[in-house]
Amino acid sequence: MDRRRFSILVALISAAVGAATGFLVASDKASYAAVFPVVGTLLVYLLRSKVSDVIEDEMIEKYAGKASKKTIDVFGISMTILGLIFLGYKRVHPELEIAGFTLLYSVCFMLVFYSFLYYFYTKNLAGEDGDDKK
Repeated sequence: MDRRRFSILVALISAAVGAATGFLVASDKASYAAVFPVVGTLLVYLLRSKVSDVIEDEMIEKYAGKASKKTIDVFGISMTILGLIFLGYKRVHPELEIAGFTLLYSVCFMLVFYSFLYYFYTKNLAGEDGDDKK
């Protein structure tokens, strides 16, 4: 399978997963809706193994890493600010206190998880001289 056909199939799978999940959530069967994203992910994974072309190279991995880092930075800062704003309005709207703490705890979990993965990748993927193990 070539890269173009893979991209088309991924788009079709994504549309089908979105439509099925949306339909099940709208029809009050949200517990069944969790199955479709898992099945879609497995299908994409199986299709990816059938692609003969190069899908990602080192340059794309480098850009994806930079994009991921910036996403975490922007998401973390914006969710922290939003959580603090929610906590500031807890006297006016007491229900915002729960949302504020949830956002702040989510940011804390994200930072701990990021630190763990960073430590894991630097210890397991980098050699003693800094070169990548492969």
